[in-house]
Amino acid sequence: MDRHSWTEIAVPGIETLETSVQLRAQNMARGELFALHDHPWHQLVHASAGTLTIRLEEAWHVVAPGQAAWLPRGIRHATGALSDAAFRSLYIAENAIEMPGTVQILRVSGLLRELIGALEQLPAPGSDDPGQARYRLALQGCIVAHLPRLPPQDAALRWPDHPALRALCRALYDRPDDRRTARDLARAHGMSERTLARRFRDDLDMPFGAWRQRMQLFRAYEWLGQGRPVTAIALDLGYATPSAFIHMFRSATGLSPSQWLRLRAADARLA
Repeated sequence: MDRHSWTEIAVPGIETLETSVQLRAQNMARGELFALHDHPWHQLVHASAGTLTIRLEEAWHVVAPGQAAWLPRGIRHATGALSDAAFRSLYIAENAIEMPGTVQILRVSGLLRELIGALEQLPAPGSDDPGQARYRLALQGCIVAHLPRLPPQDAALRWPDHPALRALCRALYDRPDDRRTARDLARAHGMSERTLARRFRDDLDMPFGAWRQRMQLFRAYEWLGQGRPVTAIALDLGYATPSAFIHMFRSATGLSPSQWLRLRAADARLA
């Protein structure tokens, strides 16, 4: 969060799953955060409104309306709200589904949205009559069969392992308007420009400039979600003009900031 501290809130206490696919709805205010934790089962976090961030030790992921984060069991993560958010979590038993063992951001299909909505309408597990029990099992079966078919999306801002690089990245994330060159930033963090480039390639397999632009894109997602004007965002990211920022945003997403906001609003209405 820009110039704001996160407010940690209690992680929901769920000791056991009552069924192989268990649903939980949650609202979070902007700036609220579930601190680092993990689960003994898989989790799918579906953002139905607002924008979430899923923070791992090695990367941050952004989850916008119409998207979902797949979190395999045992993955330590922190979930925060970049804007006021509503989301649904599906807790899925380990042996109920075959999915990758890595975190992924998935595009939520209309079918999955409807399946989650239907599951949400059911009473709490354990109170089903025989017909409801069969219906619940059918919904759960459709969900676990459909999830592996959803294509992953590239929505991660990865963080380097090297302490000096982490410090540099943290400083730039806090002050994305810092326009110092790679050479000047490297010197400020006790290394040469060549060492900076080599460490970025070794840690993240990407150039420093590409990471810097992706970081700016993440800050733009955050600030757009807060309703800030495009001109203010452009200046706070260090762009000389709003048009230069819009060009970067369109090149990265295929959409202008206003188009991205309209699409996000449409996804939220459907979710």
